[in-house]
Amino acid sequence: MKIGKGCLKIIHNFPYESNFSGEEKARIIEETLCNIKEKGYDGVVINADFSDGYIENPENMLLVQKKVETARKLGMRVWIYDEKYYPSGAADTITLRDNPDLEALAIVCVSRVIDSQEECIIPMPRGHLAPMGAYGYSFSGERVNDNDLKISTEFSWSDDCYRFKNKTNTRMLCLAFFTKHAFEGTHCQHNAATIRRYIDIGNEKSGKAFVENTYRPYCDLLDNYINDGSIEAFFTDEPSYMACYFNLLKKPPEQSHIHDETIPLYAMLHWSCDLEKRFYERYGYDLISRLPQLFVGGTEECKKTRRDYYSLLTDLASKGFFEPVADFCDERGTRFSGHILLEEKITDHLKYEGNFFTLLQNMHIPGMDMLDSIPERVWKKSFTPLIVSSVSKIYREGDVMNEVSCYFQNKFSVPVTASNVLTSLALQYALGATLFTSYYDDVHDPINSPLPCGRSALSVFRTVMSDTGAPIMPKVFVHYPIESIMENTTSSVDVARIYDSVLNEYLLPYPIDRADLARKLSPESIVEDTCYDFAKRTENAMENAMFSLLNHQVPFLFSDTASLDRVAKFNPKMVVIPPQNPTKELLEKISMLSECGTSVVVMVNHDISRDAYRMCEEVVFIENVDELSDLLFRLSLVQADGDTYGVVSMWTDDGILVVNSENKEKTVSYQMNANTAKDYANGAILPFKCENGWTTVLIPPYGVVVIK
Repeated sequence: MKIGKGCLKIIHNFPYESNFSGEEKARIIEETLCNIKEKGYDGVVINADFSDGYIENPENMLLVQKKVETARKLGMRVWIYDEKYYPSGAADTITLRDNPDLEALAIVCVSRVIDSQEECIIPMPRGHLAPMGAYGYSFSGERVNDNDLKISTEFSWSDDCYRFKNKTNTRMLCLAFFTKHAFEGTHCQHNAATIRRYIDIGNEKSGKAFVENTYRPYCDLLDNYINDGSIEAFFTDEPSYMACYFNLLKKPPEQSHIHDETIPLYAMLHWSCDLEKRFYERYGYDLISRLPQLFVGGTEECKKTRRDYYSLLTDLASKGFFEPVADFCDERGTRFSGHILLEEKITDHLKYEGNFFTLLQNMHIPGMDMLDSIPERVWKKSFTPLIVSSVSKIYREGDVMNEVSCYFQNKFSVPVTASNVLTSLALQYALGATLFTSYYDDVHDPINSPLPCGRSALSVFRTVMSDTGAPIMPKVFVHYPIESIMENTTSSVDVARIYDSVLNEYLLPYPIDRADLARKLSPESIVEDTCYDFAKRTENAMENAMFSLLNHQVPFLFSDTASLDRVAKFNPKMVVIPPQNPTKELLEKISMLSECGTSVVVMVNHDISRDAYRMCEEVVFIENVDELSDLLFRLSLVQADGDTYGVVSMWTDDGILVVNSENKEKTVSYQMNANTAKDYANGAILPFKCENGWTTVLIPPYGVVVIK
């Protein structure tokens, strides 16, 4: 089902008014699509008009048919965008209107600290749904530590509140748990489009309901175009759990549901109406009695509870949303694509979705989102295209959809040139993206567009893709340590810290972007958190390994624990394991790889004991990326030299695509004998020197060079 390379324009609303005649709308549709094609796009991503009833308006659906018909007549590729605005799954407000029981839920933790012999009550907070349990922990120090959290006192619900009485001679941390709808303070309320309630993507009925109210009407309407392959794919946009607070100062331009600003925002995590039942069925122990362990604690039992909880949420999201959509697309002979929320940091993955490998492998064309078109910033976000292309190459055909824009630059009035765009697109292509869906404002308002030379940049980029050979399959893999992040992800019980951490995103100077945040702790929690720092250092070690491989121009992919069986079939030369306490499954996979001749490199810095890997006799232990660099040379995996920082190289079956993310010249040597070297940024044929099987080329600033 490989779909190939290309560039598609996303256009949600064509420039006509609802009172225009049918003939006038048809004329505008054709003019707009001709304009898009003239700009150099291969096709278009379209949808039912967002106005006047959206997908339930028959006229809107007939216009979709006209758009597809016109696009195909012009020889353009067609995708369908599956939502009104985003995130996908709401069908505007239709899914919850018809299925109110599918609304996203959360469990919150309300905390108090009381002195010896003191009493307090915690009633149901305003707007919350049900009490779920209450526990007290005595502590004698300044803060609550793991030993204090080993023994709890349970308190019962009576007279519409939890009543706590501290009968000890020390202070007590009181924790009360309640459920609520995940709406106020979340991405539902604070996004770029509209305030509206959202589905629980882990509910087994949510994906099926969305298929019936959105996918089926489109496919029934466009049956002939589905059957002849004209509708290549559906684009789903950022389905996620609404399990944490997000962008509290962001106010969408529209409002579909009324929100209540007086509802307090306490620490929260995702919940479902039958989550405790599913948890017990899978793991054989009670989750309600361990609710505090989802929020606090660094003991092995706490870590196991969190790993089990987040693993279950991942699987529920896969079965509840992603699988039903994928199955329907399979049934109708089209493809499932799009992307999910906040791909840039592994420490964000759990909060919104879970294990990216588990979820994205459901997509026929896994996708990503890149909101930047400044090459230096795109390079810093290399993890995003690499993780998505890894899923696609391991589980699918290797295609990767990439939603591209200069959102952050527009937001802060940062100028973007055509050269910036070309290099940014080429960087993402070299990192694994293959099909680009564009939000660049280069069609309706070309004079005032931030991309005045968009057509030339797009045309050049398409030439780069057509002139570049097929990428080779990497022989190096980096483990995606999601289980370690699961174990060490806690949700602060301190309200002050919740507000401070979210609001700080909007108190920083440009660029305000979660991927750039230092994520410093402030203010200090009443509970000692031994997990947060561990998770961050695991993430940093993984990223350091990633950038070390990139800067050595060594092609590689990521792999989670479950996919290591598939990785073994590619005969990898090296698998790098970031610092973590390994699961039994990971240890078994490491032993299997070692027996197959793969060099398994385990990073053991920051309190990771080598003893944890004692069953894996053949592993190589390192403590920093300098040692990784040495190993790469020893195993003859490095075939490049010179000023390679910020340079990305894609090795292909007929040469190398080299992209320089920095605005300065780079002298780079590659172990190959070149015949040609061309810089597509300016069309120049570059001089090079071949000596002893190595080719040395001067890569221009922001250069996009193909060496053959």
